[in-house]
Amino acid sequence: MNDTELYDLLKKMQDGDMIGFEALLDQYAPLVDSMTRRFLAVAPSADADELRQEASLALYRAAMHFDITQKSVQFGLFAKTCIQNALASQLRTLKKQESVVLLEDEFGDIETDNTLSDPASRLIEEESYMRLYNRILGVLSESENRIWWLYLSGYTAREIAKMIGKDEKSVQNSVYRIRRKLREIIPYS
Repeated sequence: MNDTELYDLLKKMQDGDMIGFEALLDQYAPLVDSMTRRFLAVAPSADADELRQEASLALYRAAMHFDITQKSVQFGLFAKTCIQNALASQLRTLKKQESVVLLEDEFGDIETDNTLSDPASRLIEEESYMRLYNRILGVLSESENRIWWLYLSGYTAREIAKMIGKDEKSVQNSVYRIRRKLREIIPYS
């Protein structure tokens, strides 16, 4: 597919022609597949289908937001960057979830599936959670606690910055300091 055909296809997609996306996806399937494999090599615990779907969505978003009137950036490079950023974001989310699981494992295999019918088991679960929670509260300042729990809830540094009235770089630095503090008090196996 030459540049003129590609730009015509992108224009049709941006005008609402969804059939064009199938052709675009076929054209860029090797890129989507290679990027997915590359990120799976970094995070083998990730779900390959989820990563491929995220890469396909990133390709779609790239097609919908690409400025076809400019000629300084090729669509392929733009799409590759968009896919790479989307997959990196997906892996950051996965790592956040894994870090919560590691913290829970450190404090007594906290169950989250509500299969505990025994009151003693529920009490042990709650005590383990409270030990973990209190240990984190004890080492972090009030501001750091707020940022940390927002961060664990899946908010980005930009979103947290808007919520608490700070700039994004300050929040990123806080998250870095928080993670360093938690690594010191909670040993990972």
